[in-house]
Amino acid sequence: MNGTRGALADPPALVSGMAEEFLRAAEVAKGQHGAVTARQFGDAGVSSGQRRRQVERGVLERSGAHTYRSSFAPRSARADLAAVVLDCGPDCVASGPTAAALHGFDGIGLRPPYHVTVLRGRNVQRTHHFVHTTTVLPRSDVARFVSAKTLTAMLDSALRDGLTSEEALHRRIVELRSSGRPGWRSCSP
Repeated sequence: MNGTRGALADPPALVSGMAEEFLRAAEVAKGQHGAVTARQFGDAGVSSGQRRRQVERGVLERSGAHTYRSSFAPRSARADLAAVVLDCGPDCVASGPTAAALHGFDGIGLRPPYHVTVLRGRNVQRTHHFVHTTTVLPRSDVARFVSAKTLTAMLDSALRDGLTSEEALHRRIVELRSSGRPGWRSCSP
């Protein structure tokens, strides 16, 4: 189970004595930075009692209301964010400064509290993180969360790295510059 993205440690004694259902759940966790939901455990055949015993033994740890992670999975900001997104449900995405940090924009780092967005109509709250709601999942919403200086550094890095062009950026800003759009008016000269 060694890999580069969300790899889980493979202690030989653990794998050889691991029940088949936990191996199935571990395969799921590999693509999710070590996190697995209670539902995914159930789909793999792991009962709530088995999960509870693994938490008591220190093999699993709770990372959210609905999410667990292997105590053997490497900890990182990306792994922590993946667990938050997974815990908030299938319609959850990283947003605002968190999404900007994932893109590697200058002036912003990936660190808690994370900003995530879910579709409106669900009451999703996570301690120490910002859960936003929307009727349509956002494409660009970072301007309302960062200072003009940070936004300038991020946009400069997006232009430099070829993630956008000045023309495309100008078109999008004109689209977004209307009342009810926080952040964009403050970017005007």
